Amino acid sequence: MITPGMSLKKALLLSLVFHIIFIITTFPRFHRKPVQYWMATPVELVSLPAADTAVTQLVKPAAPAQEKKEPIKEKKAIEKKAKAKKDVVAINPKKKKYEEKPQPLLKEIPPPAPAAPPAAIPAPIAPVPVQSTVIRPDVNDFPFLYYLNIIQKNVSANWNFAYEGTVHQKVVVFFKIDKNGKIYDSEVEKSSGIAFLDQSALRAVLLASPFPPLPNEYDGAFLGIHFGFEFKNEG
Repeated sequence: MITPGMSLKKALLLSLVFHIIFIITTFPRFHRKPVQYWMATPVELVSLPAADTAVTQLVKPAAPAQEKKEPIKEKKAIEKKAKAKKDVVAINPKKKKYEEKPQPLLKEIPPPAPAAPPAAIPAPIAPVPVQSTVIRPDVNDFPFLYYLNIIQKNVSANWNFAYEGTVHQKVVVFFKIDKNGKIYDSEVEKSSGIAFLDQSALRAVLLASPFPPLPNEYDGAFLGIHFGFEFKNEG
């Protein structure tokens, strides 16, 4: 019970408890399921009548009809006709006329190309004449090699000799060079035996003159030169 001295919080709590108890005690009464009752009905069993004892007969399937075999002669004749029809083509199916198939055209085989002519054998190359020169000063241990190279270059540039036939000869020309580079006392020191070769060598020396002046460091009054010419032609 709620008394005047009880607080509001306690009063609400007590009221809640009473409501819960009331709901628990009254709720099952309204939701009880009705009880179902089943009634038994008597049933009388009756036996079935006996089945007929008729015997069923098995029916055999009918045998397939056998194809009539054509005579061997007629079969061969039909095959010959079918084979003959393969080799002809119908022109008009209404008239049933036939014509032979055109035979394929044979390709013409071109004649073999003519053989190429044999390659021409090149003519033998004529040997080229060989000319060479050698220079030797008259002074032992001449130190100015550049000066000797100038002399040999100038003389070789002016030597030109032509000769037909096989020949291999040498000729030596001796000459002197003064301080100014001029040539004097030139002569054939050793002949080749061919006058034209000797004269061509001497002419080359004279055409190369004058040379540059002798080196200032050289003490001699002149410089003697032995100049060799060699000519070779295998004709």
